[in-house]
Order: sequence, then C-alpha cells, then structure tokens
Amino acid sequence: MRNHLPESVLRSVAESIASRVTFRMYINGNSHDVMKKSTASVRSAIYPVAYGALLGLNYGEEGRSSAPAERAILTSSEFTLMHLLPDVNTYDTIYNPLRAALELWRLSSGGSRSSLSDYAERYAAKHYPDMISAFCAAQEVK
Repeated sequence: MRNHLPESVLRSVAESIASRVTFRMYINGNSHDVMKKSTASVRSAIYPVAYGALLGLNYGEEGRSSAPAERAILTSSEFTLMHLLPDVNTYDTIYNPLRAALELWRLSSGGSRSSLSDYAERYAAKHYPDMISAFCAAQEVK
C-alpha cells in the first residue's frame, strides 16, 4: 500500500503533470503527437483533473492499495480531460503521467521495484523532473 501523502505534495505533482500537454495532429492520415509546455489555459484544465485524481488515489485504504480503484481513477481522469481538451492526446497528457506518479509514489512508500519502475523513472526524469522532486521531498518528510 502506498503511504498517505500531504496535499502539498499532491499539488506539486499535479502542477508538474499540468506543465506539459501532448497535442495529437494528423499528417497524411497518420497521427503525430507533439509534447509541449502547457499554456495557462491548458494548464488550468489539466491541473484540477490531475489534482482530483491524486486526491482520489490518496483517499482511504482502497484508493491507496487497490489496482482496480487506481485504474478507474486514471481512466476517469483521462475521460474527463478528453471532454475538456478534445485536441489533446489525453493518454499521454494525463494517464501516463499519473501512472508514472503512481509507480514513483509506490517506490517512495518502500514498495519493491517492478517492471514498470525503470520506465516510470525514465519517463518522469525526461518529462516531469518536478514530479521526482516532489516524491523525494515527501520521503524526507517521513
């Protein structure tokens, strides 16, 4: 089970997730995704969805220990953002960053490494370095 995190850490992680957006474009009928820094208006749509998901993942024992509950929260976050930002690749904008955050959270809670651990660390280091800082700060608070 993941540790309960203070809301300040969750806000930092949500801010990190909201800092980037992946736009889906089509070139000659093929999809082409481009990750960019978020504008203020895009950030204002991503942040509350990411923060709400993290609050749900932090709430109660089931939210912190149940894989089906985790998937439901991530999927509903992706679906919500899909309606707020229809031109955005929501899988890469919200689902993957939340999945990486979950793995980093599990590792910072003393969980054992899994096949997802290396991917999550590389993904976060490349795209969301502030997310790693937030989890490191949470470990220091323990």
